[in-house]
Amino acid sequence: MNAERRGRRLLLIGDGLSPALRQWLRSGVERGAVVVAQRPVREALEWLRSDPRRKQVDELVVAADQLDASTRLQLLALIGRRRLCLVRAEGPAPESFKPASERGKRLFDAAASLLLLTLLGPLLLLIALAIRLSDGAPVLFRQRRLGRQGRPFSLYKFRTLRASACADPLAPQVIAGDPRVTRLGALLRRWGLDELPQLWNVLRGDMSLVGPRPHAIAHDLLYAGLLDGYAARLAGRPGITGLAQVLGWRGEIAELEDMRERLLADLSYWRRRSLLLDLRLLLGTPLALCRARKPSARRSRRLRRRALVERSPVDLDRR
Repeated sequence: MNAERRGRRLLLIGDGLSPALRQWLRSGVERGAVVVAQRPVREALEWLRSDPRRKQVDELVVAADQLDASTRLQLLALIGRRRLCLVRAEGPAPESFKPASERGKRLFDAAASLLLLTLLGPLLLLIALAIRLSDGAPVLFRQRRLGRQGRPFSLYKFRTLRASACADPLAPQVIAGDPRVTRLGALLRRWGLDELPQLWNVLRGDMSLVGPRPHAIAHDLLYAGLLDGYAARLAGRPGITGLAQVLGWRGEIAELEDMRERLLADLSYWRRRSLLLDLRLLLGTPLALCRARKPSARRSRRLRRRALVERSPVDLDRR
């Protein structure tokens, strides 16, 4: 457990925890982390609503494969500003993550995002004005996502759905041909222009220019219970673009295999991350936006190996 987690006060949510996770927790307690309580899933939800000690907890360690649709929604409403550590009850323990040259990466992100915000300022204002005139307010869409080490933050995008559709925090994922998407919104989404406000997230330190894309928290809770290694995506700052997007894995998640391929790419990126790789992916993003179709799984593996030397220690076939 790294220095950033020292002194964390944990609530363990799950009916059983793996020996590996227990070992991780014992190590963490020795370094100053405190387990305030451990509860089965449904008892934990009630504990978070009513127990006086709930205000002491600043991190939830959740056995994500024990959450059904109902408990996922209830947990979403109770997260607040707490961090999430997503694990499988019988899966591997989460790993500490210390990015190589993180200081250099952060300095690059801050300088590049400030420069891009300055250069693209007129375009950002033009898009905001077009949204305001064509579909009214609000111009921006804001949603809570999980950032580095599971810390929640507010992600910003240009609004591409009709205002009435944005009011529902539990609205289903946008799919191809979705009637909720405005005509202007479809254009912005096609070329990734709706993501430009996230340059502000990068400047603030919530995100990086390059890294795994931050998903809706409901998706994080779902897929962390289906795919071993999913929680490792939260080891560092999420990105505006990443290896998965450059390989063509962006947009709608139609089936589990789509997320599996994204996860493989994200974990490959974490293992081989460098400023040089970030530059390659930034330069490759415009070309990726010109490709409308997702790659096949076979082609995705070939492209991933071409981009990186893949050495996956994670069993992604466990369900």
